[in-house]
Amino acid sequence: MIKIINCRKNIHNSLLFHYAHFICDCVFPEFFMKLFNKHKIVYRLKGLRQCLGNFSRFYKKIFKINTIEVPMHKFNQLRIVKKMCVKKETIPKRAFIAFRNFIWRRFNIKPNSDFPKILLIQRGVTKTLINNINVPSNLLKNGHQRREIEQIDKLKEYLSTKFPTTFKCIKLEGLTFRQQVCYFFNADVIIAAHGAGLSNMFFCRPNTKIIEVHCNRKWYFFPVISANLRLNHSYVSNKLTDIINLISGLILI
Repeated sequence: MIKIINCRKNIHNSLLFHYAHFICDCVFPEFFMKLFNKHKIVYRLKGLRQCLGNFSRFYKKIFKINTIEVPMHKFNQLRIVKKMCVKKETIPKRAFIAFRNFIWRRFNIKPNSDFPKILLIQRGVTKTLINNINVPSNLLKNGHQRREIEQIDKLKEYLSTKFPTTFKCIKLEGLTFRQQVCYFFNADVIIAAHGAGLSNMFFCRPNTKIIEVHCNRKWYFFPVISANLRLNHSYVSNKLTDIINLISGLILI
């Protein structure tokens, strides 16, 4: 057993029950520290800044260990080793590759022609992120309420007409963790609005083309992932013509 505090650059805005921070600020650093090789149970603080919310089920599938959240007084009373998790910014490039390969092996990810080569990510409805803690409503919103590709229906129509056998539009919210990894692993081109789902870039093959519609927002760590894993990561404005032009150039229509 071990108890752990997950550290990050801005703890107040980086909530672990939001998917990108769950992957980048919890799972990735804990993999780097090899905690899953040594422990069967991880204790965390049951509080806004440390809890995993409903992603705890993903955590168990990834590491095959249980995570238990307890209040501060009980956390402090536990007479077990306490670790401060490293910040993702300090993790070397080789660990990005090792983490990607670990996920591929853990979930037996292999090439599969049933998955689309050209993938468009559409926002789904808001999912319940956390059940057992009172959280301000503004922290429970997902990107669907804030960021989406404008005229996405026209973009879907264009892509389905141009690439009828290799294109698919999906919503990540209803997928298992393994399904998300499979989609990103098998895609050659991924188009998505800026948002948490792009942390799945961790699971892409080298040279995968990522088209991020920035929606006036960028996150500094997405380019770090893409650079360390040798992905072809492009930004584009939220205008349909700009998106189509970029897609056309990258796919060499």
